[in-house]
Amino acid sequence: MITVDGSRCSLSTRQLWVLWAIACQQVERNPMYGGLCTLDGSSVGWTVTVLALRGLIAFEPVPLSRPHLTRRGHAVLCALAPVARPVAS
Repeated sequence: MITVDGSRCSLSTRQLWVLWAIACQQVERNPMYGGLCTLDGSSVGWTVTVLALRGLIAFEPVPLSRPHLTRRGHAVLCALAPVARPVAS
């Protein structure tokens, strides 16, 4: 488990991997799997569900839309990798 912001948010390695993949738009909704999310051909549906329930990702109301990071999900990734923060102009 990886702890973020003290003990408020702990993520498994798989959850962190999927969260980074969502941030990079690598997770897709696959109609062959009934609309479940896939990453590199593997189903990550349960992990995506857990991340959505924790408020780290969200979906658009459009069917088969890709998941995207919420503000909370973006903050978690920024807390884990301060070097990857976007530079404010």
